[in-house]
Amino acid sequence: MGAGASKEQPGHKAATASGTENHSQMSTNLLGRIAEPNKGDKPTIRPDSSSSQQPQSPPAPVSLPRQEHLDSSIQSKIRDELSRLKKQEATVRQQIEAALEKESLDRASQSASKGAKGKSSILLRQELDDVRSKIERHTQRKQKVEKAPGVKEARSEVLKCYNENPGRSLECWAQVQNFKDAVARAEKDFVASMAS
Repeated sequence: MGAGASKEQPGHKAATASGTENHSQMSTNLLGRIAEPNKGDKPTIRPDSSSSQQPQSPPAPVSLPRQEHLDSSIQSKIRDELSRLKKQEATVRQQIEAALEKESLDRASQSASKGAKGKSSILLRQELDDVRSKIERHTQRKQKVEKAPGVKEARSEVLKCYNENPGRSLECWAQVQNFKDAVARAEKDFVASMAS
């Protein structure tokens, strides 16, 4: 009974060490079955017009968990590569900025040694004089506005109202408006006197 099954049949090759084609084919099939234990022996057939012309065995489909593992593995490699490239870009950017800053400092030191130092002190002195004159004009304007008729009295009325009504400052709106009007008149008079 068992002897008939062990006989070599015509058209079949024996799986021996010399028959490497069958050995590698069997290994591929075995690996496919191990990788997909849930699929069983059901082959997947893809509809293709060329499949009817050439008999080829379709590649074994990859299982969903394995595909997800491959996808996550590839995504993590991409993330790692992106972070490495970003770090490298930041390093290069810092090197460029340092080189530009050094070059700028070198230029500044060269121009300072050529006499630009004297020019910069002259420019600084001019700017300082301009600021002083602006401060003096502002002080004069402020003094003239404060000394203008009606401004001092309006200010004292506002302060008196605030002291009489602590916590109810909205009741002093009329005094505040009078003070604003007095200041506006004084400023207008000052500008008119400067223009003439």
